[in-house]
Amino acid sequence: PVYSDSIIISPKLITYIEVNLDTLFVYFDCKAYPWGELFINNKSIGITPFNTPIPLEEGRYQAKLVNSEYSVLEKEILISKNDTLRLKFDLVQGIIN
Repeated sequence: PVYSDSIIISPKLITYIEVNLDTLFVYFDCKAYPWGELFINNKSIGITPFNTPIPLEEGRYQAKLVNSEYSVLEKEILISKNDTLRLKFDLVQGIIN
């Protein structure tokens, strides 16, 4: 995400700036049984399982899990600042927790 801030730089002084950009992201921790291809807003993110949560910008998304052997599972998700959203897609039972 875009980050901006104002700083004051004094003449003849060295000013160090440290920014942790990871704190600007929110995270989506997606688990699936048995496995599936995850789409976020119709863009393929990859095949589960994922080793780490997926970094996203704060906001609303359409998450979809696809496995040709099962019905597609879809859910609108809202992820807020400083949050990690955890969802479990169970394609066998057709439920999202």
